[in-house]
Amino acid sequence: MRKIVFIFILLSIAFFSCKKDNFTTNPNDKLTFSVDTLMFDTIFTTIGSTTLNFKVYNKNSQSIKLDKIKLARGKDSPYRLNINGYKVNELSNIEIKSNDSIFIFVEVTIDPGRNKMIEQDSILFIYNGNSQDIDLVSFGQDVHLVNSVELTDNTTWTNNIPHLVYNYVYLDSSKTLTIEEGTIIYFHHNAGMFIHGTLIVNGTKDNPVIFRGDRLESFYDDIPGQWGGIQLLSGGGQSTINYAEIKNAIVGVQVGTLGGSTGESLTLTNTKIFNMNYAGIYAMASQINSFNCIIANCGFYNAALLVGGTYNFYHCSFANYWSLSNRSTPEIVITNNFETNDAMYVGNLHEANFKNCIIHGNIKTEIGFNNNAAYEFNYFLENCLLKYDVADLSVSDATHYKNIFTKPSNDNLFLDINENDYSLDTLSFAKDKGSIDVLNGFPFAFDITKDIEKEDRTTDTAPDLGAYERIEN
Repeated sequence: MRKIVFIFILLSIAFFSCKKDNFTTNPNDKLTFSVDTLMFDTIFTTIGSTTLNFKVYNKNSQSIKLDKIKLARGKDSPYRLNINGYKVNELSNIEIKSNDSIFIFVEVTIDPGRNKMIEQDSILFIYNGNSQDIDLVSFGQDVHLVNSVELTDNTTWTNNIPHLVYNYVYLDSSKTLTIEEGTIIYFHHNAGMFIHGTLIVNGTKDNPVIFRGDRLESFYDDIPGQWGGIQLLSGGGQSTINYAEIKNAIVGVQVGTLGGSTGESLTLTNTKIFNMNYAGIYAMASQINSFNCIIANCGFYNAALLVGGTYNFYHCSFANYWSLSNRSTPEIVITNNFETNDAMYVGNLHEANFKNCIIHGNIKTEIGFNNNAAYEFNYFLENCLLKYDVADLSVSDATHYKNIFTKPSNDNLFLDINENDYSLDTLSFAKDKGSIDVLNGFPFAFDITKDIEKEDRTTDTAPDLGAYERIEN
């Protein structure tokens, strides 16, 4: 009896171990997909896309064996596939078990030599007399690729097609890089612009110059730290940036270098600097004149003015509601010294003026100072809305403060900080709080009576604080 049972067990094991999957041949047993079209965001020609994926499901009661999965355009396709772990553009005899699925990953590179900038293809699934497909669509954009380039002559960048910077672009001393209105400059991960000469950015209200990272998917619209930033190196010329948008870098604009023999000079007007990992403006012993600018949402500092220098900010909006980490540093810091592990750097702070400005954010005091008493330390805030705690700061010293406002806690200061819209809300406390005397005594060759949108500040009771003049219809 025991022998009979043992033989039965052996036969059962042999039967089940030899049993094959029962594949359906019924053409009505169809595959289903997680998408019907895989659409890529705009892709730079010659630069590969990000990888997208989708799933192929067999929801039938029997396994399916596919004759082929392949790209319809075959070897002429700009797309590349990874079919369930196999990096091939065509694969045969693919098995998908009942109630199981597989992944397919897709990438694309667009040839700049093509006459059209839309690339289309499809992935075919052929089995049991069926042919199903997933459409592939991508939109290409031609670019000037700037890869580890040193500019040794005067150079102009135009807006005919965007520029894409890989690694770095460096401008030699005594040379000028001019960037025309409407030009877009994309930067690859950690790439940067290094200016040892003079940078001239000639944006306009309707056609600003854009500096941003090269990830075009909507997910990356407000992700900081995607590229290095713009560095104006000590010993350069007198740079100007007018009507630019600088976003999502580590440092928006660095002005000067630590220990540099001479400070750098920048006139920064009508410009927006958003979403920096570290700082919007990072200046060392330099000279900055900034009017009608918005600097917002930086991980540490909207403006760090270090080791002295000369700084003038008129009608600027500093707003820091950073939420990606616990920021503890004030958005503006002003010092005449800077200490590293190796040395102490010091310099005279000749002046740091803030007039008709907004300085506001989500920590209790949004300005901080560090003074070495052996050196000049001159700063002055006039007619500014300032976020501060009386335990941290006194604004009663007339040598440093004149007519400082604080925002009522229930006031909507800006229109929509979540959308980086720092124009004034219709009920904003900053309306009509500016001083006309600041406008009348403005000492620079710039029309400060007009705001960043070219609205007139002199047509109502008083100028509004910050970069925007609220105009009620």
